[in-house]
Amino acid sequence: MILWTVTDAAAAALDLLALSAQGGGSPSLRPYVHIFLAYAAAWILILFWVWRIWRGMGRLDATEDG
Repeated sequence: MILWTVTDAAAAALDLLALSAQGGGSPSLRPYVHIFLAYAAAWILILFWVWRIWRGMGRLDATEDG
């Protein structure tokens, strides 16, 4: 579910980039493309951080059991 949300955010950002590169779309959205990209990058970093913590906790569990 989280991966699906990140994928949707990245796809929306890429769609906005494609629209601004083609000259189409709403001219009022053009200055905000960097904000969508920043949110996508922030979500990717947060999910990577959570994944690293989850993996570390799994390793800690494995060392306690073994």
